[in-house]
Amino acid sequence: MITRNGTPYTADGLKAIWQKQKYEGMDWTFHDLKAKGISDFEGDKQEFSGHKSRLMMERYNRTPDKVKVIDFSSVR
Repeated sequence: MITRNGTPYTADGLKAIWQKQKYEGMDWTFHDLKAKGISDFEGDKQEFSGHKSRLMMERYNRTPDKVKVIDFSSVR
């Protein structure tokens, strides 16, 4: 990650930004960001995440399961 002027963030700089965001209500961890990236990816999630096992990838994949919608229009 780089700053607006193109220099890399320091560890303390990243920590300060992170703490400010958490203070403002964004209570996420870096692992949450990783999970978000994996969940939003539409291709091969295991390859994208670099996980060797499907089980480990599933821990990070937080995409909700799709369920079939019941059509109640014909029910009276």
